[in-house]
Amino acid sequence: MLFRSQDYIAKSKATAAYQEIASGKTAYELNASQGLTLTAASDIGLASATATCSAITVTAPDSTGAATGAIKCTVATPARLGTGASIQFDRTTTGLYTCVTANFASASYKPSGCS
Repeated sequence: MLFRSQDYIAKSKATAAYQEIASGKTAYELNASQGLTLTAASDIGLASATATCSAITVTAPDSTGAATGAIKCTVATPARLGTGASIQFDRTTTGLYTCVTANFASASYKPSGCS
C-alpha cells in the first residue's frame, strides 16, 4: 500500500507541475504572435519558481516559430519522479504545443498527453 501511495504522490506532483506551466500557454502564444519579449517566466505571467517548480523558464520561438522548451518547469524536490525531472511545452512552427517530460523515473508518473 505504501508504494501505491508514493506513486500517487509522484503522479500528483507531475500533474501540479504541468498545470503550473500550462496556465502560461495563452500569454506565451499572444506574445509570440505579436513579436513581444519572451525571455522570462514573468513575460507570460508566471513566477520564476514555485513550491512545485524550482525553476520556470521560457524560450522564445526561433525564426521558424518553433521553440523547444517554450515553457519549462524543473520539478522542485522531485523525489520519486526522478532526479532532474522536468516537464515542458514545445511549440511547433504552426503554434501547436506538445508536452515533453525528461528524467522521469517511470512513464506512469507522466501527466496524460505528455511524452
